[in-house]
Amino acid sequence: MDPEKKQFAWWYYFWLLVVLIVTSPIFFEAIEDWLHWALAVPSLVGLWGYLRRRPLGRRYLWIGYFCLLIIDLLARWLFGPSVEIPPEFRLAFSVVIVVCSALVIPLYIALWRYAFRSPDVWRGTTRAA
Repeated sequence: MDPEKKQFAWWYYFWLLVVLIVTSPIFFEAIEDWLHWALAVPSLVGLWGYLRRRPLGRRYLWIGYFCLLIIDLLARWLFGPSVEIPPEFRLAFSVVIVVCSALVIPLYIALWRYAFRSPDVWRGTTRAA
C-alpha cells in the first residue's frame, strides 16, 4: 500500500473512532461505562499526535497511558462484564466483544508506536508542545 493511501486509511480510522467515542455515552448505564470512556478519550489525542507526528505532553506520559490501557484491557478480558449475560444473548455479546477488540487493535498499535517507537517525534522535547 502506498504511503498516501496508508495515511488516508489512518485518518479515516481516526474519524471513525472520534464518532464512536463521542457518541458512545448515549448508551451508558453504569459508572463503569463512564470510567472506560474517560480512559478512551485521551487515546484520540494520542492517535492525533501519532498521525501528525507531534509531541503532545511528555513521552513518559504516553508510555504510562499505554500501560494503563493494557492493564484495563487485560482486566476486562479476565473479569468479564459486570452483569450476567442471558444465555440467549451470549453469542451476540461474544461477537460484539470480538468486533470491538478488532477495532481497537490498530489504536493500540498506533499508541504503542507513538510512545515507544517514535524517537524523531520526541527528540528535543523537554516540555509539553
